[in-house]
Amino acid sequence: MRLGDMQAKPHQRITKYPLLLKAVLKETQETLAQQALRAMLTSVNSFLESINGSMQLKDERLALSISAQRLEGYAVEGINDEVDKFVRDICQFDLTCPIRGVGRNVVRKLLLEENLKLRGRKDSKVEVVALLFSDVLLLTKVQKKAERLKVVRPPLALDRTNCVPLKDGYSFVLVEVGELQCMMNVLILVTSTTESRSIWVNTIQRAKDIF
Repeated sequence: MRLGDMQAKPHQRITKYPLLLKAVLKETQETLAQQALRAMLTSVNSFLESINGSMQLKDERLALSISAQRLEGYAVEGINDEVDKFVRDICQFDLTCPIRGVGRNVVRKLLLEENLKLRGRKDSKVEVVALLFSDVLLLTKVQKKAERLKVVRPPLALDRTNCVPLKDGYSFVLVEVGELQCMMNVLILVTSTTESRSIWVNTIQRAKDIF
């Protein structure tokens, strides 16, 4: 037996306990024994749920860590050395930081990743790699030398962003609203197909509804 199989064996055995207890319960006639078996079954199921939850949380954190390693944070530089240093000291891009307003066991997930076009003034378009996470949208560009993605626009918090499809069938507009219901940011993204546009709009709306 390989090492990986040996490590998985205990967990596989635990998952069979509920089946075994149910089989015993089915053949048990005494009331006290039935009560004891039901209590055992409840305890084992609860234990299994905690194991599965821990394994899922570990996998989600690993996936987020891998995503974070691909990204370079958004940065604004070129004002002057003193200000640039001050900004770098207080602004540290961290994709793995906890989502605001939820427990620490809720991990940010990558929902969509696709090459889109960012429409600018006079209908100019810039190629970007859009990454939609559970609570935030990142617009990035490929850094060929480092083979990483650099965030090129301020991240959009989904809970403050409204998403509306446009009439052309391929585009959608994102409007970020501030604390005083004031417009903070407006972005127009263009997809390659109408189906892709529908997927983006629907996924953004579902993510907003969850959080």
